[in-house]
Amino acid sequence: MPDELPSLHVGDHVTDRDSDDNAPMLVVGRSPQPAAHYNLGDDQTVADVNPEYPAGDDVLEVVYPERASIDVGNLDVYAFPRSRLELDSPVHDRSEDDEDLMECAACGETGPAEEIQPTACPHNALADVEAE
Repeated sequence: MPDELPSLHVGDHVTDRDSDDNAPMLVVGRSPQPAAHYNLGDDQTVADVNPEYPAGDDVLEVVYPERASIDVGNLDVYAFPRSRLELDSPVHDRSEDDEDLMECAACGETGPAEEIQPTACPHNALADVEAE
């Protein structure tokens, strides 16, 4: 991921750089797997369907909430490479000292994303957490 792009977190509002409609999206997850390993089914990865973006990009999961949406948990989730998304509105305060933290939803282990990997956590249940 290019250094000039800000980190994205669960709750951030983003748009698709490749779309002309600027439909607002809500970040609902971040995968520990890069685009080249995030399987979309039918033997395709996020990198396969986004060849113009780096295969090593982080993958963000987003939904397209509408004004009438009652629960974002019922919306379809789409996976995008990080560099394809543009931050519109951050939900959390940002500082230069913030690290990208991940947490195992099963055991609660928290640390920098590069240290908390699926292979290191027996639960493989990672989720974004807010930097303290």
